[in-house]
Amino acid sequence: MKTAISSQKNKYVFVGFAVDVSGSMQKSIRNEKSKNENRFDGFRESLKQLSQEAKKEIEINKEKGNGASIDVFAYAFGLEDMDYCDLLTLIKFGQEMAFNQTNKANTSQRTYSDPYGELEDIAKKNGIQDIPGFKTWIMKALPRSKEAQRLAERLHKYPQIAKHIAKFLPKNFIEAGISGSGYWAEKTIPGLGNYIANAVDPTGNRNNLNKAESLAREFANASDDEVRKIIIREVGNKELSERGNTTMPLEKVVDLLNSREDELEDIESLIYGNTPMQSALKAVKSRFEKELRDLPKDTIPILFIISDGIPTDGNPMWVAQALKTTGVHIISCFVTDQDIIHPRKLFNTAEAGWNDGARLMFNMASPIEKNSDFTRFLVEIGWTVPSNAQLFVQVNHTDVLDEFIRVVLSPIKESL
Repeated sequence: MKTAISSQKNKYVFVGFAVDVSGSMQKSIRNEKSKNENRFDGFRESLKQLSQEAKKEIEINKEKGNGASIDVFAYAFGLEDMDYCDLLTLIKFGQEMAFNQTNKANTSQRTYSDPYGELEDIAKKNGIQDIPGFKTWIMKALPRSKEAQRLAERLHKYPQIAKHIAKFLPKNFIEAGISGSGYWAEKTIPGLGNYIANAVDPTGNRNNLNKAESLAREFANASDDEVRKIIIREVGNKELSERGNTTMPLEKVVDLLNSREDELEDIESLIYGNTPMQSALKAVKSRFEKELRDLPKDTIPILFIISDGIPTDGNPMWVAQALKTTGVHIISCFVTDQDIIHPRKLFNTAEAGWNDGARLMFNMASPIEKNSDFTRFLVEIGWTVPSNAQLFVQVNHTDVLDEFIRVVLSPIKESL
């Protein structure tokens, strides 16, 4: 689908972002402030500036009697234990965890005369039936009463972790065959433990119990900041799948990103994995199909992809082609640390020196015509746009990323 210069009174744009959060996005990106900023943080700052400018452009349109709206969604791909997730939901989750942690840290602490008895009550509430076996286990796992006290306090504050730890515990320790000599032999007799434990625990309950013990001890002894990160690491994936997706006006994204500067540090344990771009783009395709059904027919759909690596789950080119066939404009941004001779130039053919990642991103990008909104915008801010160019750029500096990401505003742009 080719886009001419917008002339209608009401302008609707629907933008999806597919954002690589794989391990390579932890590398730094150049910036004018010479600060240590990784590639994902650079995108986040560019998105914040884009949101601020969208707010201004919508106001300008309104003053001229034009209606304009840009709704957005975003997927992050390359997480540790998930192929992709809704990025805006992920950021919301990190911020809510920080807010809850602050509020709960300010509540008065409770002191239990029998912290082990308190942990027994918590275990009962989470389905543990063999309480004598549980008490034997928890007293050996946390022999110091101060540890048991801290764990009881925190499990009351964060019941989702209590439920999570209980998931690794057998409902009945005796029936599971791990409350007796086999389990504790492994703990106390080097070289003999594995043999005995395997004999009495052929179903692998011992490994789950080790996990529960390690997590209970970690949660009891963590600092307040570490507690939040443990919760996000352990229950984040489940929380994200239950919370669903977030679509919001672009001009509101700045409020989300401004609310707290360090929420990405909290969710770091969930990101920086592989690069499952194909899976993410399949989800993006389904999201466009679903949401465009409820939007005006003249809505302009745009997908902005930002990545710096090769997909680890197969070639996503067929998904990109399917998106373009249905009218989605794909804007593709390949992040690199190599020097770029012409950083503000689009291309109509792949260059000989490009690597496989850059070639793939170039091929996925949509072509644009000379009189399109995209071309008009880029030319006006000083970019070179040859005939039959693709909406693709390689970036190694945040200034170029800041400029290129603004192309999604071009269909509603009333001024520079």
